[in-house]
Amino acid sequence: LHYAHLAKAAGGVDAFLIGSELRGLTHVRDGAASYPFVGALVSLAADVRAILGPETKITYAADWSEYFGHQPNDGSGDAIFHLDPLWASDDIDAIGIDCYWPLSDWRDGDDHLDRALAHSDADLAYLKSNIAGGEGYDWYYASAEDRAAQVRTPITDGNGKPWVYRFKDLKSWWQNAHFDRIGGVESAAPTAWQAQSKSVWFMEVGCPAIDKGANQPNVFWDEKSSESSWPYFSDGQPDELIQRRYAQAFIEAYGTDSASAVAGLNPTSAVYGGPMVDLDRLHLYVWDARPYPAFPYDLESWSDGENWQTGHWLNGRAGANDLSDVVRALFATYGLDDIDVSGLAGLVPGFVLDRPMPLREAFQTLELAYFLDAVDSGGTLRITHRQDGQSLRSVDAQDVVEEKTGAALITLTRGQESDLPRTVRLNYVARDGRYAAEVADARRLTRSSRREATATLAVMLDDAKAAAIAESWLYEAWAMRERLSLALPPSQLALEPGDRLDVQVGERTLTARVDEIADHGARVIEARAIDPSVYDAGPSSSRDTRIAQAPVLGIADVAFLDLPMLDGTEPQTAGYVAAAQSPWPGGISLYRSSSTTGYALAAQMAAPSIMGAIEAPLRPAPSDRWTNPAGFEVRLVLGELSSRPEQDVLDGRNVAALQHANGAWEVVQFADAELIAPKRYRISRLLRGQAGTDGEADNELPAGATFVLLDGRVTELTIAPSDLNRELNWRFGPSGRDFGSAQFRVKQHAFKGLGARPLSPVHVRGRKQADGWHLSWIRRTRIGGDRWDQTEIPLSEASEVYEVDIVDHGTVVRTLTASEPSLVYGTAAAVADFGTVPEALDCQVYQISESFGRGAPAIITLSAD
Repeated sequence: LHYAHLAKAAGGVDAFLIGSELRGLTHVRDGAASYPFVGALVSLAADVRAILGPETKITYAADWSEYFGHQPNDGSGDAIFHLDPLWASDDIDAIGIDCYWPLSDWRDGDDHLDRALAHSDADLAYLKSNIAGGEGYDWYYASAEDRAAQVRTPITDGNGKPWVYRFKDLKSWWQNAHFDRIGGVESAAPTAWQAQSKSVWFMEVGCPAIDKGANQPNVFWDEKSSESSWPYFSDGQPDELIQRRYAQAFIEAYGTDSASAVAGLNPTSAVYGGPMVDLDRLHLYVWDARPYPAFPYDLESWSDGENWQTGHWLNGRAGANDLSDVVRALFATYGLDDIDVSGLAGLVPGFVLDRPMPLREAFQTLELAYFLDAVDSGGTLRITHRQDGQSLRSVDAQDVVEEKTGAALITLTRGQESDLPRTVRLNYVARDGRYAAEVADARRLTRSSRREATATLAVMLDDAKAAAIAESWLYEAWAMRERLSLALPPSQLALEPGDRLDVQVGERTLTARVDEIADHGARVIEARAIDPSVYDAGPSSSRDTRIAQAPVLGIADVAFLDLPMLDGTEPQTAGYVAAAQSPWPGGISLYRSSSTTGYALAAQMAAPSIMGAIEAPLRPAPSDRWTNPAGFEVRLVLGELSSRPEQDVLDGRNVAALQHANGAWEVVQFADAELIAPKRYRISRLLRGQAGTDGEADNELPAGATFVLLDGRVTELTIAPSDLNRELNWRFGPSGRDFGSAQFRVKQHAFKGLGARPLSPVHVRGRKQADGWHLSWIRRTRIGGDRWDQTEIPLSEASEVYEVDIVDHGTVVRTLTASEPSLVYGTAAAVADFGTVPEALDCQVYQISESFGRGAPAIITLSAD
């Protein structure tokens, strides 16, 4: 009523809602068919009418599960049209519905019921068919187990009126009189509702921009909410296309365009002469009043911006174009109108043609970004997604014809791995409103190739999508390294380039995509191996992109980190860089050069690293146990730290690096992080000297030592082996600023490639015997050594070699070598070095790497006692 008075004071409004989705109250009853809150809504509508007058349209926005009636799941058999007193009220002008009907029942893979109906859950015809079909119309799931197994129970009532229980059968509900059922027995007299008397307004229609969003459009994902969830069978990845197609399905299905409307779905009322569903009152959820791109990227102002990626928001998405429209317009620009784009699925936030160029070059950007193929099919140019090629039957040696006598029926050629890219790099345009040049890359952990492939996409992308494209591009190149040649009989005329074949090659079944077909009697096929799964990029996290609200002055704090391997999968020669600045300027660009000119872009850091400095010296500690219960205090530049259970820490969480006075980095882990002041934490329960940095843990850390949290915000740098131990100039400053800006600084740093450094041996033992000192030790490994079921850890080196330095008062007097973890420092050698066989022996044991040299030393004093 307060809002009604405000609306009147403002000069009136066109329409007014008295409430929304109050089904927890509308379902409360004090008799078999008595719903007191519904009566209160009727009275409220009359009060609002008295305030706003007859010109204002008044309605209530019912939840899609309550608008049509109440069927309590209590075994009573009751089916009550509980909202009919409200819908029949003279003070209610329309049937308002917040409509989140499930329009799909999609699962991953091909082994599910709806796969026979459509090629994807974003198929528009499939979605439209389920507006008056599918779940909630034809059938329902009686339990979660039935849903998992797709055991569908038909909807029926036994009285010829199944629409009573169909929440999607809006047409039957609207066209018919309503009869309450008490105890399963239908009343003799209808309710107050008059069939076809009022139009339907969809007060909310929407779908989250998330994988399989149409399976359960009413849910949302928010880690801070107890009601947060993904739609049924979703993997949680962003999917803007399903959001677009869901809304498009409603608009077209109920529309007046006979070509796209579903026949008979939106009848005309015999009472008021208009359509059942008033499309002028179809409201898409949700267009946020906060302006894009400030929302969602200004996380300092709006913390819920991180939910935008998979949420219902249309901000920043409504302007995107359907991929099929973009491709059609592109080809039309070059005078090609006869193309088939019906199989394309995707949204294009922005696409630029910045200069005259051939069509092939212009199309290549879209071809890579969306993995497209152009195929001549029956005189029409058909554009398809590479992963959507038609799958034909399997082919084996019995299906292949012999093209030349004595020639192999099926020829398989495998490309050299050294010719394939180890790294791919994509340059693209940031979608977040800055339109900055960004880079996404993907790497394959292989030693057989050092090639790098680079492409520039004139397409606006967010970082997660760009990363997924790079990942798919890289693995596609490796999946397609095998080529097939074979000949099929003329009866295989249906086969076209772009189709897929499952070819039996020896003991293998190889899926291949047809590239070329030559017809001269037999059909000679050239095909490439393909793995359709490479186009389904796995989960990827978005960068923490934040928009600077004003020009930011100051200099970034940048640290170069020489780190060992942390999980054994990192490139051995990689370097790392962390950057922080408060306030964060929106991004830091890093350039490198071997001189003072000719700088090249090395990395772009879109999010600040969590960095700081320790407040007081940290004493040495052992590396093989939980230690430092008092811990240390660290003051951060930006970001937050959090505590973790000990098991999470042992599983690799809460990893940080601390820089010693000599420049070396010690890797530590911590369980407890207590906030004691703004940006100041007390870190305790530590694991020191992790990942082979135990030698650094033997030294005291000075006050002011740099602290860096080793999470996804630390940027990996590709360092060529020829650049290791080479002093390079690194120039860094705010992204988007001129390279010569005063905010740019230069640091010199030479990366050592510590990922290839062998770890120090452990459990060094020595026994003085008659023939000298017998020394032994146990080696460690950088790669694959954490499995408990191993009887022997991997060597991780080309060969097993050790060096042992014998030390006398800090001076190395002899170096011994061994090819196994033991040796004898003989009596003659000891007498030559010390004049006698010493009772105590200082030694340093190193494992040797062919590429790195000496590893980290095990330093120990052995006693004859």
